[in-house]
Amino acid sequence: LAALETAAGLGQFRAIQEHDQKLETILTETAAKVRSIIHVCCMGFYLVREEDSDFYPALVDATGPDSPDPETATRIIQEEMDVLVEDRTFAWALGQDRPHMARSENASPMVLHVMSSGGHIRGMFIGILSVRERDVSDAALPLLSLVLRLGASMLGGCSEGCRELERRVR
Repeated sequence: LAALETAAGLGQFRAIQEHDQKLETILTETAAKVRSIIHVCCMGFYLVREEDSDFYPALVDATGPDSPDPETATRIIQEEMDVLVEDRTFAWALGQDRPHMARSENASPMVLHVMSSGGHIRGMFIGILSVRERDVSDAALPLLSLVLRLGASMLGGCSEGCRELERRVR
């Protein structure tokens, strides 16, 4: 029942209702929805920079009750991302359209999920779990996919809207 109630609210993004297409608003709201699905001590959203297709850390969220301070969370997420890039897990996860469970350097379970919409990769999500992997409910991972796809879709709209605004200003 709790999973159904969570699912019912996932499609309601305030950013859509309020026409607030700011990147930070979309990511902050996506992070809040992720927290309602899975227990993470910290999470990061790495987005694709359109100019050079590199990934950059757009938001690190450490607002949960068991989260480290923001500076520590940023360091942890970046260190984990560096390892994931080096061992090619990051590249592999980009080709998957589902959550991928992995182990962090300190053996904490973590989840990776590509953020894509319309055939375009918008970014990558990484979450360091604050629970054991087996304690993540069966319904949580499909719901996580749904939330991250919706977030990626909104990011795509943000990118297109931002480009359109730039064209009009010129």
